[in-house]
Amino acid sequence: MNDILSHAVNRSRLCGLLVALTGACFVILQQVTELSAQDNLPPVIVSASRMPSSSIETVTSATVIGKTEIESKQPVSVTELLRSVPGLHIDQNGGRGGGASVYMRGADPNFTLVMVDGIQANDPLNNHGGSFNFSDLDSAGIERIEVIRGPVASVYGSAAIGGVINIITKRGSAQPQASIDFTGGRFGYGRTAFMTSGRSGVFDYAFSTAYLSDGEPVKGSNFRNGSYNGKFSIAPSDNALLQMTSHFADSHSESFPEDSGGPQYAVRRQTDRRHEQQTTVGLNFSHHPLAWLDYDLQTSFFNSIDDTKSPGVAAGVRDPVGIPPSRSNGSFQRGTLTSSTTLSVMDNLSVNLGFEEKIEHGSNDSELNFGRFVLGGKFKLTRYTSSPFFETRAAWPFGLTLQGGLRADFPSDFAAKVSPRVGAAFKIAASGTTLKTNWGEGFHLPSFFALGNPIVGNVNLKPETSKNFDAGAVQSLWDEHVEVGVTFFDNRYKNLIDFDAGPPPRLVNRSNVIARGVEATLQIKPVDSLSVRTQLTYTHTDIINSSEELRRRPKWRAGMDARWQPRADLTLNLAVFYVGTVLDSSIPTGERNLDPYARVDLASVWSVTPKIQIAAGIDNLLNRKYQEAVGFPAAAIRPRVSLRYNF
Repeated sequence: MNDILSHAVNRSRLCGLLVALTGACFVILQQVTELSAQDNLPPVIVSASRMPSSSIETVTSATVIGKTEIESKQPVSVTELLRSVPGLHIDQNGGRGGGASVYMRGADPNFTLVMVDGIQANDPLNNHGGSFNFSDLDSAGIERIEVIRGPVASVYGSAAIGGVINIITKRGSAQPQASIDFTGGRFGYGRTAFMTSGRSGVFDYAFSTAYLSDGEPVKGSNFRNGSYNGKFSIAPSDNALLQMTSHFADSHSESFPEDSGGPQYAVRRQTDRRHEQQTTVGLNFSHHPLAWLDYDLQTSFFNSIDDTKSPGVAAGVRDPVGIPPSRSNGSFQRGTLTSSTTLSVMDNLSVNLGFEEKIEHGSNDSELNFGRFVLGGKFKLTRYTSSPFFETRAAWPFGLTLQGGLRADFPSDFAAKVSPRVGAAFKIAASGTTLKTNWGEGFHLPSFFALGNPIVGNVNLKPETSKNFDAGAVQSLWDEHVEVGVTFFDNRYKNLIDFDAGPPPRLVNRSNVIARGVEATLQIKPVDSLSVRTQLTYTHTDIINSSEELRRRPKWRAGMDARWQPRADLTLNLAVFYVGTVLDSSIPTGERNLDPYARVDLASVWSVTPKIQIAAGIDNLLNRKYQEAVGFPAAAIRPRVSLRYNF
């Protein structure tokens, strides 16, 4: 970490800002005043722009999964929460040990930027090109999840050309709280979680830790995870906040290798074994010294360590050679320094200017075992990226919001990239209609795996690029008891990195892809105690000048979430989702069309007393037998019971 930060300091004057930040903190702490009450501030979306805005003003397609939904669903993982988001498909290789990937509007998993409290958590060392494994996330301590669908590279640069998922952890409230959870379920499922939060004067804190064992819901799948979230804030005045966030996860997973055909078709019956640790730490200082001026200074650090042993995959229909047994040990670090200033030029016009300096370093030591000989490979890569950015937003009282942004990235070893974005939102008060449109361009740098892997890596790879457009409308009816929405999207990706069997086998820039579709949503809240949300997504992907089809992109997805609170102490939640036919492939079988499936999950939460809460859930209530990947059956029906004690 010290090496990374020292390199960053040598490359940028942002170190002066960091020193100034530290000094300012000590000065402010000497002028302590009472913390202002912030619990009743209206909710805003913070992930779509450097200038947070309400859902009405946001020009992008956004979904917020809030605290109430998280608690009522009692999810076993964040994966279950994300399944209800329109335009977003998740697949899981059998049990939780097999990992889970997100496909946003038909985009590759590595095109979605994943953040924890605003800190990037994608790992460019993995063989998926920098995607994020959502199986590693525990729901303990999560306040809300913001999902931004569409182009936001103008805000975050590379890795955000498909969208953004920001997991935001809880912050301490005025009333001290502490609780402990015990959960048990079928297949050996067990989970323990402890959470505490509170506030004292200008200081507030929130801390959560959890340990989970998923048992063996699918043959060969095992997952154990210990995690920690911490958020500590000091608000010395009404207009200043210093906040430190930290997250740590340590997971051990076991599953049949990807493309092996899983427990149904795999010839080799040994499983992948993986040990992964991820750490994020962030320090953020925000200040609003004048009515027309805000500035924000942030430093963050991300570290990932991965140790994987694989038995490989035997030769089959798709590959006459197969994949040899392997071992891989990787380490990746990312350090970031960011400065951002927002000026309110006029009552209806705001401008944000900023600069980000990022350094990434990754190393990997791997072996491929061909029986008579072992092929070893090592690589180390370091990447620097300097990025000035600019955003502006104009909002008028009659309901029109215009927003635009521009970011220039100067990565080492690659040419400079410019990511523009423009959008508009217009609310017609008389009819309750909101119209939105958004356009942007972006890029995705080749991952460290794609560049440095000694077997398939290619140092001549070019960045993947995108052009994204969407337009939609939201209509409120019957005093906002009903809301109907529809959004059309058209995404175009060029120079996608694909595997070329060769010889020699290697990764190349080959495919150009178009992903078009429509998202439709319906929300009904006839009474305060009942709410129903439904969504339907159609996505068509096409590889230009090719008869091949993209894997794991269903054309049709649908879902429904119904939450009913018949009494003040009882909440019931019913979740249903449907996935249409999906094309997939494995080495032993070749391409297969996986059957459509529907799944039903049920959860209930009963507050027996103010201190005791009992929750029950049934995953896959109808015990449907389906596959999200060839040969990997989904877990059968699993009942769970949880007991929470509030101190």
